[in-house]
Amino acid sequence: MRRILTLFLLLVLTIGLTSSYLFLSDKITTGRQKIVAGEKQLKEGEEMLAKGKAKLARGKQQLSQAKSGYSSVKKPSYLLAAGLPVAGAVLALAGDKVIGNKISQGDQMVAEGSRKVKNGEEQLEAGKLELQRGIRHLKMANRIRIACGIGALFFACLLVRLGYCWRGTLVKIVKFSS
Repeated sequence: MRRILTLFLLLVLTIGLTSSYLFLSDKITTGRQKIVAGEKQLKEGEEMLAKGKAKLARGKQQLSQAKSGYSSVKKPSYLLAAGLPVAGAVLALAGDKVIGNKISQGDQMVAEGSRKVKNGEEQLEAGKLELQRGIRHLKMANRIRIACGIGALFFACLLVRLGYCWRGTLVKIVKFSS
């Protein structure tokens, strides 16, 4: 009876390890597909970030040019206001207000762009870490799958070997029970 229980236990271990091997094979295949998709997404994110940084740099440059142009134009408009007392003063103040609003809007846009670029960099870094973690998990799952495969093969061989060696005893037990 012990021999039958031993063979049954070996059979259960073999089936369990084989099913674990097949389950992990499926998960590893899915994981590899996700890693490839993640790498593609990371590459797209890097490209988008580079475009965003270039656009931000252009915006900063345009803003600094507008500010320097505004400061150089601002002085003559006050001279114009002195030359044409009433109309010149109204034009100078209205122009200052419009230009000042545009420059402050530009400052806000540059600040918003800087925040977006910073958020993009943080998301990209988080994506890289997540991808590295996924690759580590995939490697570990592959090692476990190999161990399950070796274990299943070992227990299957042991099951066959013990079944062959104990075949006389097993035949007697089967004949005795029937």
